[in-house]
Amino acid sequence: MPAGGPKSSSRTSNTATASPRRKAPGRGGRAISLALSRVPPSVAVGIAVLVVVALAAAIASIVTWKETRLPRSVCAGARSVMQRAAQWSTQAEQDQHPLLRLAHVNYAIAHLNALRTLVSDSDIEKLTHRKPREVIASLLQQQAEAVRKVTRDAPSLRLKAHLGSVAGWR
Repeated sequence: MPAGGPKSSSRTSNTATASPRRKAPGRGGRAISLALSRVPPSVAVGIAVLVVVALAAAIASIVTWKETRLPRSVCAGARSVMQRAAQWSTQAEQDQHPLLRLAHVNYAIAHLNALRTLVSDSDIEKLTHRKPREVIASLLQQQAEAVRKVTRDAPSLRLKAHLGSVAGWR
């Protein structure tokens, strides 16, 4: 190749490799509106309601979280422990055997007391919309009823004199 001659290159020009033209802004909206125009109105209303409910739930969650000023993980954990206590309480109500009923109500009380140790009653109420004192009172009533049934059905499990009155087994 001559030193001063035209250079040949294996590269193609920029115009040959340029990407196709992009659509002008706003043209994507036509595709969405065209797709939505094919959706039946009842489905569109259902989707709109679902979106509104999801947004309301998200806002309520943020508001609740900000009222308690607790980390989100603590809020989620508190709700989970309260839910587990409610599940044990429900299981205790459904149990036919008095010892199982007593064990399950004791589990519910233990969960709620653990939660009350970690988080204040006012924060629990804000997070779960239940008053912990009322819940614990109803659980203690369930426990007393279960103890009465156990001691009625199995007198050998009754505690001796002063221990029974202290523990509530009399």
